[in-house]
Amino acid sequence: MHTHSNKRSVSILALSALLAALSVTSVFAQYADGYQINVVQQQVRTRIINELRGSNHDFQFDNNAIVMSSNVRNQNRITGSGRHRFNRSGWRVFNYEGQFNLRSGTVVSVDYAFSNDPGDGGYFPPGQSEAGMTWSGRVDDVVRIRIVGRQAIANAISGRPVSNIRYNFNYDLPRRNVNVTVRRTDGRGDVSVIQQPNALNGYSAVIEIRDTRGGSDQYSFDVFWDNFGGGRPPIGSGQMNWQGNVDDTVQITIKGRVATARAISGRFPTSVVANFQDDLPRRPVNVTVRTIEGRGEVRVIQQPSRQNGFAAVIEIRDSRGGSDRYSFEASWDAFGGGGDEAGMTWTGRVDGTVRVTIRGKNASAREVQTGVRPDNVSYDFYDDLPKRAVNVRLRVLDGRGSVRLISEPGPGNNYSAVVEISDPESGSDYYTFELEWGAGGGGRPPVREGEMNWRGSVDDVVTISVYGRSAIARTISGQPVSSVRYNFTQALPRRNVEVDVEKREGRGDVRVIQQPSNRNNYTAIIEIRDRSGGRDTYEFDLFW
Repeated sequence: MHTHSNKRSVSILALSALLAALSVTSVFAQYADGYQINVVQQQVRTRIINELRGSNHDFQFDNNAIVMSSNVRNQNRITGSGRHRFNRSGWRVFNYEGQFNLRSGTVVSVDYAFSNDPGDGGYFPPGQSEAGMTWSGRVDDVVRIRIVGRQAIANAISGRPVSNIRYNFNYDLPRRNVNVTVRRTDGRGDVSVIQQPNALNGYSAVIEIRDTRGGSDQYSFDVFWDNFGGGRPPIGSGQMNWQGNVDDTVQITIKGRVATARAISGRFPTSVVANFQDDLPRRPVNVTVRTIEGRGEVRVIQQPSRQNGFAAVIEIRDSRGGSDRYSFEASWDAFGGGGDEAGMTWTGRVDGTVRVTIRGKNASAREVQTGVRPDNVSYDFYDDLPKRAVNVRLRVLDGRGSVRLISEPGPGNNYSAVVEISDPESGSDYYTFELEWGAGGGGRPPVREGEMNWRGSVDDVVTISVYGRSAIARTISGQPVSSVRYNFTQALPRRNVEVDVEKREGRGDVRVIQQPSNRNNYTAIIEIRDRSGGRDTYEFDLFW
Protein backbone atom coordinates (compact mmCIF):
# COMPACT_ATOMS: atom_id res chain seq x y z
CA MET A 1 0.00 0.00 0.00
CA HIS A 2 2.80 2.31 0.89
CA THR A 3 4.63 1.46 -2.35
CA HIS A 4 1.52 2.13 -4.44
CA SER A 5 1.17 5.56 -2.82
CA ASN A 6 4.75 6.46 -3.82
CA LYS A 7 4.11 5.41 -7.42
CA ARG A 8 0.97 7.50 -7.50
CA SER A 9 2.87 10.52 -6.16
CA VAL A 10 5.56 10.09 -8.83
CA SER A 11 2.88 9.85 -11.55
CA ILE A 12 1.21 13.05 -10.34
CA LEU A 13 4.56 14.89 -10.30
CA ALA A 14 5.39 13.66 -13.80
CA LEU A 15 1.97 14.77 -15.07
CA SER A 16 2.42 18.20 -13.46
CA ALA A 17 5.83 18.60 -15.10
CA LEU A 18 4.37 17.62 -18.48
CA LEU A 19 1.52 20.11 -18.13
CA ALA A 20 3.99 22.85 -17.12
CA ALA A 21 6.12 22.06 -20.16
CA LEU A 22 3.08 22.14 -22.43
CA SER A 23 2.04 25.44 -20.87
CA VAL A 24 5.45 27.00 -21.57
CA THR A 25 5.39 25.61 -25.10
CA SER A 26 1.98 27.14 -25.71
CA VAL A 27 3.21 30.52 -24.42
CA PHE A 28 6.10 30.45 -26.86
CA ALA A 29 3.90 29.18 -29.70
CA GLN A 30 1.48 32.10 -29.49
CA TYR A 31 4.25 34.62 -30.21
CA ALA A 32 4.47 33.92 -33.93
CA ASP A 33 6.66 36.08 -36.15
CA GLY A 34 3.76 38.25 -37.26
CA TYR A 35 2.77 38.96 -33.66
CA GLN A 36 6.33 39.87 -32.65
CA ILE A 37 6.71 42.21 -35.64
CA ASN A 38 3.39 43.91 -34.88
CA VAL A 39 4.30 44.54 -31.23
CA VAL A 40 7.69 46.05 -32.16
CA GLN A 41 6.13 48.25 -34.85
CA GLN A 42 3.56 49.56 -32.38
CA GLN A 43 6.40 50.47 -30.01
CA VAL A 44 8.23 52.24 -32.86
CA ARG A 45 5.06 54.17 -33.72
CA THR A 46 4.58 55.23 -30.08
CA ARG A 47 8.19 56.32 -29.64
CA ILE A 48 8.24 58.44 -32.82
CA ILE A 49 4.98 60.16 -31.85
CA ASN A 50 6.24 60.85 -28.30
CA GLU A 51 9.64 62.17 -29.43
CA LEU A 52 8.45 64.27 -32.37
CA ARG A 53 5.30 65.45 -30.56
CA GLY A 54 2.31 67.02 -32.24
CA SER A 55 -0.52 65.15 -33.98
CA ASN A 56 -1.46 64.00 -37.49
CA HIS A 57 1.29 61.38 -37.78
CA ASP A 58 0.97 58.86 -40.63
CA PHE A 59 2.95 55.59 -40.80
CA GLN A 60 3.55 52.97 -43.47
CA PHE A 61 5.59 49.92 -42.48
CA ASP A 62 7.37 48.05 -45.27
CA ASN A 63 6.81 44.34 -45.69
CA ASN A 64 10.47 43.58 -45.03
CA ALA A 65 10.62 42.97 -41.27
CA ILE A 66 13.02 40.22 -40.21
CA VAL A 67 12.79 38.13 -37.04
CA MET A 68 16.08 36.63 -35.95
CA SER A 69 17.56 35.13 -32.83
CA SER A 70 19.64 37.48 -30.68
CA ASN A 71 22.47 36.65 -28.33
CA VAL A 72 20.17 37.16 -25.35
CA ARG A 73 18.25 34.18 -24.01
CA ASN A 74 14.51 34.12 -24.85
CA GLN A 75 14.77 37.23 -27.01
CA ASN A 76 14.40 37.77 -30.75
CA ARG A 77 15.70 40.74 -32.70
CA ILE A 78 13.29 42.38 -35.17
CA THR A 79 14.47 44.85 -37.85
CA GLY A 80 12.71 46.58 -40.72
CA SER A 81 11.88 49.91 -42.32
CA GLY A 82 8.94 52.20 -42.87
CA ARG A 83 7.81 55.71 -43.76
CA HIS A 84 6.49 58.56 -41.64
CA ARG A 85 4.92 61.91 -42.37
CA PHE A 86 3.67 64.76 -40.21
CA ASN A 87 0.65 66.90 -41.13
CA ARG A 88 0.74 65.27 -44.59
CA SER A 89 3.76 67.36 -45.56
CA GLY A 90 6.06 64.67 -47.00
CA TRP A 91 7.17 61.12 -46.34
CA ARG A 92 10.46 60.18 -44.67
CA VAL A 93 12.11 56.76 -44.64
CA PHE A 94 13.12 55.29 -41.28
CA ASN A 95 14.69 52.04 -40.12
CA TYR A 96 13.86 50.37 -36.82
CA GLU A 97 15.01 47.62 -34.49
CA GLY A 98 13.53 46.03 -31.37
CA GLN A 99 14.18 43.17 -28.94
CA PHE A 100 11.12 40.96 -28.34
CA ASN A 101 11.03 38.93 -25.10
CA LEU A 102 9.56 35.49 -25.88
CA ARG A 103 8.78 34.75 -22.25
CA SER A 104 6.91 37.93 -21.31
CA GLY A 105 5.70 38.97 -24.77
CA THR A 106 7.06 42.50 -24.35
CA VAL A 107 9.55 44.66 -26.22
CA VAL A 108 12.72 45.11 -24.21
CA SER A 109 14.17 47.95 -26.30
CA VAL A 110 13.35 49.74 -29.52
CA ASP A 111 15.42 52.10 -31.69
CA TYR A 112 14.87 53.96 -34.97
CA ALA A 113 16.70 56.31 -37.33
CA PHE A 114 15.52 58.42 -40.26
CA SER A 115 17.27 58.03 -43.59
CA ASN A 116 19.34 60.85 -45.08
CA ASP A 117 19.32 59.61 -48.69
CA PRO A 118 17.23 62.02 -50.82
CA GLY A 119 17.10 59.61 -53.75
CA ASP A 120 15.32 56.64 -52.24
CA GLY A 121 12.38 56.05 -54.54
CA GLY A 122 10.90 59.52 -54.08
CA TYR A 123 10.86 59.43 -50.28
CA PHE A 124 12.86 62.16 -48.62
CA PRO A 125 14.62 62.74 -45.29
CA PRO A 126 13.82 65.71 -43.02
CA GLY A 127 16.38 67.96 -44.69
CA GLN A 128 14.72 67.58 -48.10
CA SER A 129 10.94 67.65 -47.71
CA GLU A 130 9.83 68.37 -44.15
CA ALA A 131 11.27 71.27 -42.21
CA GLY A 132 11.53 71.50 -38.47
CA MET A 133 10.24 75.07 -38.80
CA THR A 134 9.56 77.70 -41.48
CA TRP A 135 10.04 81.49 -41.17
CA SER A 136 9.18 84.56 -43.27
CA GLY A 137 9.50 88.31 -42.77
CA ARG A 138 10.57 91.61 -44.39
CA VAL A 139 14.24 92.39 -43.71
CA ASP A 140 16.34 95.54 -44.10
CA ASP A 141 20.13 95.05 -43.75
CA VAL A 142 21.18 92.49 -41.04
CA VAL A 143 18.82 90.41 -38.88
CA ARG A 144 19.44 87.46 -36.55
CA ILE A 145 16.72 84.96 -35.61
CA ARG A 146 17.31 82.93 -32.47
CA ILE A 147 15.42 79.62 -32.44
CA VAL A 148 14.87 77.87 -29.13
CA GLY A 149 12.25 75.22 -28.41
CA ARG A 150 9.19 76.41 -30.34
CA GLN A 151 10.12 80.11 -30.44
CA ALA A 152 11.83 82.21 -33.14
CA ILE A 153 12.98 85.62 -31.85
CA ALA A 154 14.08 88.13 -34.53
CA ASN A 155 16.52 90.95 -33.71
CA ALA A 156 17.57 93.66 -36.21
CA ILE A 157 21.35 94.12 -35.89
CA SER A 158 21.29 97.05 -38.33
CA GLY A 159 18.59 98.67 -40.45
CA ARG A 160 14.88 98.88 -39.74
CA PRO A 161 13.04 96.36 -37.49
CA VAL A 162 11.74 93.19 -39.08
CA SER A 163 8.08 93.28 -40.17
CA ASN A 164 5.46 90.84 -41.49
CA ILE A 165 6.94 88.02 -39.39
CA ARG A 166 5.37 84.58 -39.62
CA TYR A 167 6.76 81.24 -38.52
CA ASN A 168 5.51 77.72 -37.98
CA PHE A 169 7.08 74.76 -36.14
CA ASN A 170 6.55 71.14 -37.15
CA TYR A 171 8.72 70.06 -34.20
CA ASP A 172 10.36 71.69 -31.20
CA LEU A 173 14.08 72.31 -31.53
CA PRO A 174 15.26 69.69 -29.01
CA ARG A 175 17.39 70.46 -25.95
CA ARG A 176 20.41 68.54 -27.16
CA ASN A 177 23.20 68.89 -29.72
CA VAL A 178 21.63 68.58 -33.17
CA ASN A 179 22.92 69.63 -36.58
CA VAL A 180 20.85 72.56 -37.93
CA THR A 181 20.76 73.51 -41.62
CA VAL A 182 18.84 76.27 -43.42
CA ARG A 183 17.37 76.51 -46.94
CA ARG A 184 16.37 79.94 -48.28
CA THR A 185 13.13 79.92 -50.29
CA ASP A 186 12.76 83.67 -50.84
CA GLY A 187 15.01 86.75 -50.57
CA ARG A 188 17.93 88.31 -52.42
CA GLY A 189 20.66 88.16 -49.74
CA ASP A 190 22.50 85.55 -47.71
CA VAL A 191 20.80 83.32 -45.11
CA SER A 192 23.10 81.18 -42.96
CA VAL A 193 23.38 79.36 -39.63
CA ILE A 194 25.88 81.22 -37.44
CA GLN A 195 25.30 79.29 -34.20
CA GLN A 196 24.53 75.61 -33.68
CA PRO A 197 22.65 74.40 -30.56
CA ASN A 198 24.89 73.53 -27.62
CA ALA A 199 24.92 73.56 -23.83
CA LEU A 200 26.49 77.02 -23.64
CA ASN A 201 23.77 78.81 -25.63
CA GLY A 202 20.81 77.01 -24.08
CA TYR A 203 20.47 74.70 -27.11
CA SER A 204 19.39 77.49 -29.45
CA ALA A 205 20.21 78.01 -33.13
CA VAL A 206 20.89 81.44 -34.65
CA ILE A 207 20.09 82.22 -38.30
CA GLU A 208 21.53 85.39 -39.85
CA ILE A 209 20.05 87.25 -42.84
CA ARG A 210 22.27 89.79 -44.63
CA ASP A 211 20.53 92.10 -47.10
CA THR A 212 23.04 94.79 -48.16
CA ARG A 213 21.47 96.05 -51.41
CA GLY A 214 19.53 98.89 -49.81
CA GLY A 215 15.88 98.94 -48.87
CA SER A 216 14.00 95.92 -47.61
CA ASP A 217 13.08 92.58 -49.14
CA GLN A 218 10.77 89.70 -48.23
CA TYR A 219 12.62 86.61 -46.96
CA SER A 220 11.51 83.10 -46.14
CA PHE A 221 13.49 80.01 -45.22
CA ASP A 222 13.13 76.44 -43.94
CA VAL A 223 15.16 75.13 -41.01
CA PHE A 224 15.99 71.44 -40.62
CA TRP A 225 17.52 69.41 -37.82
CA ASP A 226 18.15 65.76 -37.11
CA ASN A 227 15.49 64.71 -34.58
CA PHE A 228 17.32 61.44 -33.96
CA GLY A 229 20.29 63.06 -32.30
CA GLY A 230 22.22 65.15 -34.80
CA GLY A 231 25.61 66.20 -33.55
CA ARG A 232 25.63 64.22 -30.32
CA PRO A 233 28.92 62.45 -29.71
CA PRO A 234 28.69 58.67 -29.90
CA ILE A 235 28.08 56.59 -26.79
CA GLY A 236 31.34 55.96 -24.96
CA SER A 237 32.95 59.20 -26.15
CA GLY A 238 33.61 62.51 -24.41
CA GLN A 239 32.81 66.12 -25.06
CA MET A 240 33.51 69.69 -23.95
CA ASN A 241 32.25 73.13 -25.04
CA TRP A 242 34.35 76.33 -25.10
CA GLN A 243 33.49 79.95 -25.83
CA GLY A 244 35.30 83.27 -25.56
CA ASN A 245 36.19 86.53 -27.33
CA VAL A 246 39.22 86.03 -29.61
CA ASP A 247 41.52 88.56 -31.27
CA ASP A 248 43.95 87.13 -33.85
CA THR A 249 45.42 83.70 -32.84
CA VAL A 250 44.68 81.72 -29.67
CA GLN A 251 45.54 78.15 -28.67
CA ILE A 252 43.46 76.20 -26.14
CA THR A 253 45.18 73.22 -24.50
CA ILE A 254 42.74 70.59 -23.19
CA LYS A 255 44.02 68.19 -20.55
CA GLY A 256 41.83 66.15 -18.26
CA ARG A 257 39.04 68.56 -17.27
CA VAL A 258 41.04 71.76 -17.75
CA ALA A 259 41.14 74.02 -20.85
CA THR A 260 43.99 76.56 -20.77
CA ALA A 261 43.96 79.39 -23.34
CA ARG A 262 46.96 81.45 -24.42
CA ALA A 263 47.32 84.23 -26.97
CA ILE A 264 49.83 83.46 -29.74
CA SER A 265 49.24 86.90 -31.24
CA GLY A 266 46.77 89.66 -30.44
CA ARG A 267 44.99 90.20 -27.13
CA PHE A 268 44.36 87.53 -24.51
CA PRO A 269 40.90 85.90 -24.90
CA THR A 270 38.18 87.29 -22.63
CA SER A 271 34.80 86.08 -21.27
CA VAL A 272 36.02 82.51 -21.50
CA VAL A 273 33.71 79.66 -20.44
CA ALA A 274 34.64 75.95 -20.66
CA ASN A 275 32.13 73.22 -19.88
CA PHE A 276 33.24 69.56 -19.72
CA GLN A 277 30.83 66.64 -19.92
CA ASP A 278 33.75 64.20 -19.55
CA ASP A 279 37.46 64.28 -18.79
CA LEU A 280 39.84 63.99 -21.73
CA PRO A 281 41.36 60.58 -20.89
CA ARG A 282 45.05 59.91 -20.35
CA ARG A 283 45.42 57.75 -23.44
CA PRO A 284 45.59 58.29 -27.20
CA VAL A 285 42.12 59.31 -28.45
CA ASN A 286 40.97 61.01 -31.63
CA VAL A 287 39.73 64.56 -30.97
CA THR A 288 37.47 66.38 -33.43
CA VAL A 289 36.14 69.93 -33.26
CA ARG A 290 32.86 71.48 -34.48
CA THR A 291 32.65 75.27 -34.82
CA ILE A 292 29.45 76.68 -33.37
CA GLU A 293 30.18 80.41 -33.62
CA GLY A 294 33.00 82.56 -35.02
CA ARG A 295 34.12 84.02 -38.35
CA GLY A 296 37.62 82.50 -38.51
CA GLU A 297 39.20 79.05 -38.50
CA VAL A 298 39.03 76.57 -35.60
CA ARG A 299 41.08 73.36 -35.88
CA VAL A 300 42.86 70.65 -33.91
CA ILE A 301 46.64 71.12 -34.23
CA GLN A 302 47.74 68.46 -31.71
CA GLN A 303 46.16 65.13 -30.80
CA PRO A 304 46.67 63.57 -27.33
CA SER A 305 49.77 61.37 -27.05
CA ARG A 306 52.33 60.36 -24.46
CA GLN A 307 54.69 62.94 -25.93
CA ASN A 308 52.42 65.89 -24.99
CA GLY A 309 51.04 64.43 -21.78
CA PHE A 310 47.81 63.33 -23.50
CA ALA A 311 46.66 66.87 -24.21
CA ALA A 312 44.70 68.17 -27.22
CA VAL A 313 45.48 71.62 -28.64
CA ILE A 314 42.81 73.64 -30.48
CA GLU A 315 43.85 76.71 -32.47
CA ILE A 316 41.56 79.63 -33.34
CA ARG A 317 42.73 82.04 -36.08
CA ASP A 318 40.80 85.31 -36.43
CA SER A 319 42.57 87.48 -39.00
CA ARG A 320 39.91 90.10 -39.82
CA GLY A 321 40.92 92.71 -37.27
CA GLY A 322 39.29 93.30 -33.91
CA SER A 323 37.82 90.48 -31.84
CA ASP A 324 34.91 88.12 -32.44
CA ARG A 325 32.91 85.72 -30.27
CA TYR A 326 33.90 82.07 -30.78
CA SER A 327 32.44 78.86 -29.47
CA PHE A 328 33.25 75.28 -30.40
CA GLU A 329 32.50 71.73 -29.34
CA ALA A 330 35.35 69.22 -28.98
CA SER A 331 34.55 65.49 -28.98
CA TRP A 332 36.73 62.41 -28.66
CA ASP A 333 36.29 58.70 -29.21
CA ALA A 334 38.00 55.60 -27.85
CA PHE A 335 40.65 55.25 -30.60
CA GLY A 336 43.56 53.37 -29.09
CA GLY A 337 42.03 53.44 -25.62
CA GLY A 338 42.04 50.52 -23.22
CA GLY A 339 44.34 47.60 -22.74
CA ASP A 340 43.62 45.67 -25.96
CA GLU A 341 46.14 47.66 -28.01
CA ALA A 342 49.91 48.00 -27.85
CA GLY A 343 51.95 50.59 -29.69
CA MET A 344 54.50 53.39 -29.73
CA THR A 345 54.77 57.11 -30.47
CA TRP A 346 57.57 58.88 -32.36
CA THR A 347 58.38 62.58 -32.67
CA GLY A 348 61.18 64.52 -34.33
CA ARG A 349 62.07 67.46 -36.58
CA VAL A 350 62.25 66.44 -40.25
CA ASP A 351 63.60 68.18 -43.36
CA GLY A 352 63.19 66.24 -46.61
CA THR A 353 62.37 62.51 -46.55
CA VAL A 354 63.05 60.21 -43.62
CA ARG A 355 62.26 56.55 -42.97
CA VAL A 356 61.70 55.29 -39.43
CA THR A 357 62.20 51.54 -38.90
CA ILE A 358 60.45 50.10 -35.84
CA ARG A 359 61.67 46.71 -34.60
CA GLY A 360 61.17 45.26 -31.14
CA LYS A 361 61.51 48.23 -28.84
CA ASN A 362 63.74 50.33 -31.07
CA ALA A 363 62.98 53.02 -33.69
CA SER A 364 65.86 54.03 -35.97
CA ALA A 365 65.52 56.94 -38.41
CA ARG A 366 67.55 57.57 -41.56
CA GLU A 367 67.41 60.26 -44.26
CA VAL A 368 66.46 59.13 -47.78
CA GLN A 369 66.67 62.12 -50.15
CA THR A 370 68.54 64.80 -48.24
CA GLY A 371 71.66 64.87 -46.15
CA VAL A 372 69.83 66.33 -43.17
CA ARG A 373 69.29 63.84 -40.39
CA PRO A 374 66.16 64.23 -38.24
CA ASP A 375 66.87 65.92 -34.92
CA ASN A 376 65.14 66.29 -31.54
CA VAL A 377 64.02 62.67 -31.98
CA SER A 378 62.27 60.84 -29.16
CA TYR A 379 60.02 57.80 -29.01
CA ASP A 380 58.07 55.88 -26.41
CA PHE A 381 56.95 52.23 -26.61
CA TYR A 382 53.88 50.93 -24.79
CA ASP A 383 54.98 47.40 -25.66
CA ASP A 384 57.49 45.61 -27.90
CA LEU A 385 56.59 45.14 -31.55
CA PRO A 386 56.38 41.31 -31.54
CA LYS A 387 58.63 39.16 -33.72
CA ARG A 388 55.79 37.81 -35.81
CA ALA A 389 53.34 39.11 -38.39
CA VAL A 390 50.88 41.62 -36.87
CA ASN A 391 48.58 44.23 -38.37
CA VAL A 392 49.63 47.76 -37.44
CA ARG A 393 47.75 51.05 -37.66
CA LEU A 394 49.33 54.45 -38.24
CA ARG A 395 47.87 57.68 -36.83
CA VAL A 396 49.48 61.05 -37.65
CA LEU A 397 49.38 63.47 -34.72
CA ASP A 398 51.46 66.40 -36.02
CA GLY A 399 53.31 67.53 -39.15
CA ARG A 400 52.63 69.47 -42.37
CA GLY A 401 53.79 66.88 -44.92
CA SER A 402 52.88 63.25 -45.61
CA VAL A 403 53.39 60.36 -43.21
CA ARG A 404 52.65 56.84 -44.45
CA LEU A 405 53.22 53.21 -43.51
CA ILE A 406 55.28 51.62 -46.31
CA SER A 407 56.07 48.23 -44.76
CA GLU A 408 54.30 46.02 -42.21
CA PRO A 409 56.03 43.40 -40.03
CA GLY A 410 56.78 40.12 -41.78
CA PRO A 411 59.54 37.52 -42.27
CA GLY A 412 60.92 39.44 -45.28
CA ASN A 413 61.87 42.52 -43.20
CA ASN A 414 62.75 40.77 -39.92
CA TYR A 415 59.32 41.74 -38.53
CA SER A 416 59.77 45.50 -38.76
CA ALA A 417 57.36 48.33 -39.49
CA VAL A 418 58.64 51.17 -41.67
CA VAL A 419 57.12 54.66 -41.69
CA GLU A 420 58.13 57.22 -44.29
CA ILE A 421 57.91 60.97 -43.53
CA SER A 422 58.12 63.38 -46.45
CA ASP A 423 58.45 67.13 -45.82
CA PRO A 424 58.69 68.83 -49.25
CA GLU A 425 58.47 72.43 -48.02
CA SER A 426 61.52 74.55 -47.26
CA GLY A 427 62.93 74.28 -43.76
CA SER A 428 61.97 71.60 -41.24
CA ASP A 429 58.87 70.81 -39.23
CA TYR A 430 57.99 68.73 -36.18
CA TYR A 431 56.27 65.40 -36.84
CA THR A 432 54.56 63.05 -34.43
CA PHE A 433 52.94 59.74 -35.26
CA GLU A 434 51.60 56.76 -33.37
CA LEU A 435 51.66 53.08 -34.33
CA GLU A 436 49.28 50.57 -32.79
CA TRP A 437 49.08 46.80 -32.97
CA GLY A 438 47.07 44.13 -31.15
CA ALA A 439 48.37 43.59 -27.62
CA GLY A 440 50.47 40.43 -27.58
CA GLY A 441 50.65 40.31 -31.39
CA GLY A 442 48.97 37.23 -32.72
CA GLY A 443 48.33 38.63 -36.18
CA ARG A 444 44.83 39.78 -35.28
CA PRO A 445 43.12 42.29 -37.58
CA PRO A 446 42.64 45.80 -36.17
CA VAL A 447 39.92 46.09 -33.52
CA ARG A 448 36.65 46.92 -35.26
CA GLU A 449 34.09 49.17 -33.66
CA GLY A 450 31.06 48.17 -35.73
CA GLU A 451 29.88 46.08 -38.65
CA MET A 452 27.01 45.88 -41.13
CA ASN A 453 26.09 42.94 -43.37
CA TRP A 454 24.14 43.67 -46.60
CA ARG A 455 22.57 41.30 -49.12
CA GLY A 456 20.47 41.97 -52.22
CA SER A 457 19.82 41.21 -55.88
CA VAL A 458 21.55 43.71 -58.21
CA ASP A 459 21.38 44.47 -61.93
CA ASP A 460 24.02 46.88 -63.28
CA VAL A 461 24.91 49.77 -60.86
CA VAL A 462 23.58 50.38 -57.34
CA THR A 463 24.73 52.60 -54.47
CA ILE A 464 23.99 51.94 -50.80
CA SER A 465 24.05 54.96 -48.45
CA VAL A 466 24.85 53.88 -44.89
CA TYR A 467 23.89 56.33 -42.12
CA GLY A 468 23.34 55.41 -38.47
CA ARG A 469 21.40 52.14 -38.70
CA SER A 470 20.04 52.89 -42.18
CA ALA A 471 21.22 51.33 -45.44
CA ILE A 472 19.30 52.89 -48.34
CA ALA A 473 19.85 51.31 -51.77
CA ARG A 474 19.54 53.49 -54.89
CA THR A 475 19.49 52.10 -58.44
CA ILE A 476 21.77 54.15 -60.71
CA SER A 477 21.18 52.01 -63.81
CA GLY A 478 19.49 48.72 -64.57
CA GLN A 479 16.54 47.10 -62.83
CA PRO A 480 15.65 48.16 -59.25
CA VAL A 481 17.51 46.36 -56.48
CA SER A 482 15.42 43.69 -54.76
CA SER A 483 15.44 41.14 -51.92
CA VAL A 484 17.42 43.54 -49.72
CA ARG A 485 18.37 42.48 -46.20
CA TYR A 486 20.88 44.13 -43.87
CA ASN A 487 21.93 43.91 -40.28
CA PHE A 488 23.99 46.24 -38.01
CA THR A 489 25.95 45.29 -34.91
CA GLN A 490 25.73 48.99 -34.00
CA ALA A 491 25.06 52.32 -35.68
CA LEU A 492 27.63 53.99 -37.93
CA PRO A 493 28.78 56.88 -35.69
CA ARG A 494 28.39 60.58 -36.50
CA ARG A 495 32.11 61.30 -36.73
CA ASN A 496 34.99 60.74 -39.13
CA VAL A 497 35.62 56.99 -39.22
CA GLU A 498 37.21 54.89 -41.96
CA VAL A 499 35.02 52.16 -43.38
CA ASP A 500 36.19 49.05 -45.24
CA VAL A 501 34.13 46.68 -47.36
CA GLU A 502 34.65 42.94 -47.87
CA LYS A 503 32.64 41.23 -50.61
CA ARG A 504 31.22 37.81 -49.70
CA GLU A 505 29.21 37.06 -52.81
CA GLY A 506 28.69 38.56 -56.30
CA ARG A 507 30.45 38.52 -59.66
CA GLY A 508 31.11 42.27 -59.99
CA ASP A 509 32.86 45.03 -58.03
CA VAL A 510 31.91 46.29 -54.56
CA ARG A 511 33.76 49.37 -53.29
CA VAL A 512 33.55 52.37 -50.97
CA ILE A 513 33.11 55.55 -53.02
CA GLN A 514 32.52 57.97 -50.11
CA GLN A 515 33.87 57.86 -46.56
CA PRO A 516 31.81 59.39 -43.70
CA SER A 517 32.61 63.06 -43.09
CA ASN A 518 30.98 66.29 -42.01
CA ARG A 519 30.47 67.20 -45.68
CA ASN A 520 28.15 64.23 -46.36
CA ASN A 521 26.48 64.15 -42.93
CA TYR A 522 28.66 61.20 -41.87
CA THR A 523 27.35 58.83 -44.53
CA ALA A 524 29.28 55.95 -46.10
CA ILE A 525 28.38 55.21 -49.72
CA ILE A 526 29.05 51.79 -51.24
CA GLU A 527 28.86 51.14 -55.00
CA ILE A 528 28.08 47.78 -56.61
CA ARG A 529 28.83 47.41 -60.35
CA ASP A 530 27.49 44.32 -62.10
CA ARG A 531 28.24 44.55 -65.86
CA SER A 532 27.66 40.90 -66.82
CA GLY A 533 23.99 41.30 -67.78
CA GLY A 534 21.03 40.11 -65.75
CA ARG A 535 20.79 39.97 -61.98
CA ASP A 536 23.18 38.51 -59.46
CA THR A 537 23.03 38.17 -55.68
CA TYR A 538 25.54 40.30 -53.78
CA GLU A 539 26.54 40.17 -50.14
CA PHE A 540 29.16 42.27 -48.36
CA ASP A 541 30.35 43.22 -44.88
CA LEU A 542 31.09 46.84 -43.97
CA PHE A 543 33.50 47.49 -41.08
CA TRP A 544 34.54 50.64 -39.18
